[in-house]
Amino acid sequence: MKKGILIIATAALLAASCFEDAATTPGRTYPKAASPADCLKCFEISFNQRDARLLNDVLSPAFVFHFHPYDVGYWPPGRNDYKIPETWPRAELVAAASNMFKSADSISVAIPTSGVGEPGAEETTYTANGIGVRMTVLLDGLSGYGVDGGHCNFAFERYDDGDGDKLWRLTDCWDKTGYYADGQTAVIPVTLGRILAIYH
Repeated sequence: MKKGILIIATAALLAASCFEDAATTPGRTYPKAASPADCLKCFEISFNQRDARLLNDVLSPAFVFHFHPYDVGYWPPGRNDYKIPETWPRAELVAAASNMFKSADSISVAIPTSGVGEPGAEETTYTANGIGVRMTVLLDGLSGYGVDGGHCNFAFERYDDGDGDKLWRLTDCWDKTGYYADGQTAVIPVTLGRILAIYH
């Protein structure tokens, strides 16, 4: 697990250094999502830096998170007061992520983007399927939940940011991540959606 966290942290640092920075608040810079791959890196960085503002900005107002079919109708881990629905709109995903940012002991996310590809010059929508997502969330420093199997399918739209830049943002995420066997018994394997739903 230590090796995995080190790899994730290194990937996040490399990602942050590869973007054109746009200063929005003192002491912090934000990458510009100039391509679908950059958009996913923004999504990754928003979790690793616990940045709800960046997460909100990288999601379309019409964004929909589609839960894994195996999770729909079940309770998130440790909960018996909320059943996972088929989908969440942007507001619910951002609210759950914000709760995670405030209370989780540790959050590590990695989304390799080498297989995302590039849309054509005139395309305004784009889909990237089969993109791996790894997430580890520690609740208290000793136990938590992890995702290291399966993938997500992502849909994007191009938009004008108001400053003349054509950027990309997420319109849909289909959770196809899966359960996996891990030797670290303190980290329980689940799906991306189940981890997020813990914090709803």
